[in-house]
This record gives sequence, C-alpha cells and structure tokens, in this order.
Amino acid sequence: MIEKNQAKDDHDVTNTASTSVLYGIGLMLLSEVFWVAMNAMIKFLRDDFSTIQLLFFRNLIPIPAMLILLMVMGNLPALKTSKPLTHLLVGFIGASGMFALIYSLNFLSLSQTVSVTYAAPLMITALSVPMLREKVGFKRWAGVIVGFMGVLVLTKPQSGFDPIILLLLASTFSFALVVVLRRRLSKTDESAVIVFYFSLIVVTCASVILPWYWRQPTSTEWILLLVMGIFALGAQFFMMQAIKLAPVSVIAPLLYISLVFAVTVDVVFWGIVPDQTTLLGAGIIIAAGLYVIYREGSQRKRSRGGD
Repeated sequence: MIEKNQAKDDHDVTNTASTSVLYGIGLMLLSEVFWVAMNAMIKFLRDDFSTIQLLFFRNLIPIPAMLILLMVMGNLPALKTSKPLTHLLVGFIGASGMFALIYSLNFLSLSQTVSVTYAAPLMITALSVPMLREKVGFKRWAGVIVGFMGVLVLTKPQSGFDPIILLLLASTFSFALVVVLRRRLSKTDESAVIVFYFSLIVVTCASVILPWYWRQPTSTEWILLLVMGIFALGAQFFMMQAIKLAPVSVIAPLLYISLVFAVTVDVVFWGIVPDQTTLLGAGIIIAAGLYVIYREGSQRKRSRGGD
C-alpha cells in the first residue's frame, strides 16, 4: 500500500513538472511573439518618430509595472540595491544597444534584424569566460566560431560590409554584455528590481536629449506608442516567467522560432521575402547556437570542467 502511494506521489510530481515545462514553453513562445511585435511596431513608427523618442516609450511602461509587481509581492524594500554602479553600467550599455537597434530597424528588414541578433548567445558564451570565469571547451568554441561565420554571410562581404549591420552587431554585443552583467546582479537582486532599474536608467538617458527630438503624437500615435511599451513589457515578463517554469536548456532554443514570426510579419505587412543569403546566414547561426546550447546543457549535467 505504501509503495502504491509512493508511486502515485512520484507520478503526480512528474506530471506537475511536465505541466510546468509545457507552461514555460508556451510563455516563451508568447514572449517571442511580443518581442517581434514590439520591433515591428518600432519599425512602423520609425518614419514618424526619432530614435530617442521611441527609445523613451520602449522603456517607459516597465517602470510602473515593476513597481506595482513589487508592491503586490510586498517587496518594495528590495529596491535598496547593493550594486548601484552595476545597475548604472547595465543601463548605459543597454541604452546604447537599444538606440543602435532602433536606428537599424529603419534600414533593415525585420527578419534581417532578428537573424543578426541571434549572434547574442554566441557572444554571451565568449564573454562568460573573462567576465564570469566560466570554462568553455574546444567544442563550444568551435560552435561560436561557426556562428560568427554565419554572421559574415549575413553581412554579404562580397558587396562590402553593410555599416548598418555592423551597427546592429554592436547592438547585439551590448545586449550580450547586459545579459552577462545581469547574471551577476541576479545573485543579489530580484528580476523585477533589475528590470525596474534598467528601464529607469534608459528612460532617464533618453529624457536628457528628448526635448530636442520630441514630436507631439496624435491620439492614435499615443495609443501605438503605449502598445509598443506594453509589447516590450510582455516580452520581458513572459520570458522571466518561462525561465522560472522550465529549464534554460529547454527555453533557450525557442529563441530561434522568432525568425518565423519575423518573416511572417515582413511578408504580410511589408511584402518583403528574405533572400537566400539572409536565410543561409541565419541557418548557420541558428545551428551553431543550438549546438552551443546543447553542449552547455551537457556540461552542466556532467558538472565537470571543459568539454
């Protein structure tokens, strides 16, 4: 009888874990939809508003949202951080990276933009060695190198380097830096606190020069700008929740599905079909990224140094 009850309990635990992972996968896919929708909205509004104004509204909504979340959790004292300088550094780097990304969207298709940002996991792996003292073996380094070859394909070197793609690569590198620094911050601060200070610093940076680039939105544009901010909040919030419910090794590969959403938006709204070079470069980066994620997952399971 005891054995039957134990078996039933184990079965229930397994079912609960499986359900949690499925919810995590669903939330991650939802996060990707919100992320692509946010960038599509930025691209749509880019002709009418400056990069600075879009940067401001892109980060405005998460500030009150994270405050409300902390109040509901009864955890406002968590805002008293012990790492203010690190938060400032993350905010400044993030502001620079977002500025470059928003500016790039004026010249590149959504699928091109998304494809180049796929280099971020490879950059994170490379940066984790000097900044987090993590061990990366030969096989993962090989995956990183192959991934960067995919980036070279995307830049179409036969016709000369596209400076806008180089700017987007700089933005992607900034994002990778932010992720690595956030890993450090996550040891002392909660996710909501990190998002709050990040958004606050970016909005403050944009506010300094916003008066010189401000254009008064119409009633419809106010709504569109706020929706863009809500999409940004949704992308961050659903990703945070997904990571809590499912292992990173399960969640991380889903990042690459956003290319499907981006291509769909390009075709439906702008009539742009990605060319073969874009798809080839994206394919190489995705394959390399998935391999690096797989090797990292295997490494963590073995809990040994090197690959």
